[in-house]
Amino acid sequence: MYARRLPHGGTLVASRGSVVAFEGDAIVNAANQGCLGGGGVDGAISKAGGPELLEARKQLPVVGRGIRCPTGSAVITVGGALRAKFCVHAVGPNYRVRIEAKSASAEACDKLLASAYCKSMEVAASNSITTIAFSLLSAGIFRGPRSLQEVLDIGVRAVADADFVGLKEVHLVAYTEAELLCLQNSLDNLTIDDPEEGREVEPAATDSATTRSAPLDGSSSISQKGDSCRQSSSDEDGVDDIAAALQSMSLLEETASTPTVEATGESTDAGERTPAANHGAGVE
Repeated sequence: MYARRLPHGGTLVASRGSVVAFEGDAIVNAANQGCLGGGGVDGAISKAGGPELLEARKQLPVVGRGIRCPTGSAVITVGGALRAKFCVHAVGPNYRVRIEAKSASAEACDKLLASAYCKSMEVAASNSITTIAFSLLSAGIFRGPRSLQEVLDIGVRAVADADFVGLKEVHLVAYTEAELLCLQNSLDNLTIDDPEEGREVEPAATDSATTRSAPLDGSSSISQKGDSCRQSSSDEDGVDDIAAALQSMSLLEETASTPTVEATGESTDAGERTPAANHGAGVE
């Protein structure tokens, strides 16, 4: 297991394999704003989750024109036929589209990406989730000018910062060898401070084996609320000052200020890393 110990005693793990096959409490889907399904890993999760997952996604409140989850945020549903009890749907930014449209800088997109990871951890904490596996958000063609290492550094840092009491394992699931190596680099370079002792947390023992959690019981009810994140977000397509919108610290405040945009503005970022032949396996 290639891992780092988190401040509250849990473990942050670089894994490789199928996020769809994860048998813990929850998986994190690389969703689009509409949250009704897409290509790549989103398509694989949709297929594996079946009608119950689709119906749960349809029941998510619409907060803008076709938008159930603004970019930089996350919502949670039951997992349906997935092995995980819950499915968190997180929307990372499309760096390329936003930068070319001059609606955001790369730095503003970085904040949205960190927020998508952080919001996912918030809803996990609110639902007493102890084991969770993440798809890699905005790590394919959506990363635009950012390198794979840069976007994964952001994800690893955000997850570590959003650690919470009760979390046992959080997996970042790579599909390619390059993704796994970058995740390992991110973990190697991660500095984690103990919130009580004020010193760096000692690394967990590591090896090269991929790990997968055993099934655990989850919460019996779903909550979309979470504690305030270090970096929050609001989907501001067509608005230059996205950074200002990041000052909103609750999902209700964010969605209330979300302009009317098409849900296709941010779509699932997994197409280039998930071959069509592997969609059923849900490798991310």
